[in-house]
Amino acid sequence: TLTKNYTNLIQSIDAINILSGSTQNTNLGDGIAKAFEILKDPISKNTRKSIVVLTDGIVTRPLDPKNKKYPEEFASSIANDIKSKGIELYVIGLGKDVNTSFLTSIASDSTHYFGVDKKESLNKIYDTIATAICTKRPAIVKTYTISTD
Repeated sequence: TLTKNYTNLIQSIDAINILSGSTQNTNLGDGIAKAFEILKDPISKNTRKSIVVLTDGIVTRPLDPKNKKYPEEFASSIANDIKSKGIELYVIGLGKDVNTSFLTSIASDSTHYFGVDKKESLNKIYDTIATAICTKRPAIVKTYTISTD
C-alpha cells in the first residue's frame, strides 16, 4: 500500500530478492496493473497519480504459446488503459538489452521514458521524475492581528 513511512519503504525495497543462477521473468503488465490497484486506494483519491516502472525491458510473461509477442501486447494494453484514466506512466529501462521502442511506447510520452545502462545512474533519473511529479506551490501564509490594548 501507499505509505509516507520512509523507513518501512526502504525495508520493503531491501526485502526484494532477485534469484541468481536461475532464469528470471518479467511480467510488466501485471506489475503495472498492481500499481494501478494501489493507486485506487482512497488515501490517494485527490492526488496526482503517477506510476514509475523500473524494468530490465525484456517482457517475458504472461505466456501465450500461439503468440510470442503476447507479453508485450498484454503490457501495452494494460499501460494504455491506465494512461486513458489520466495516470502518468514513467518507465525506466535498466540494462544493455532494453527494448527501447517498446518501453517508450508504453510510457505516457517520450519524455516519460528513461534508458540507462548502469544502476548508478538511477538516482539522477529518480530525481528528475520526482521533480516532474511534485508540484511546488506557494506557501500559505495566514496573518493575524493581535490587539494588545
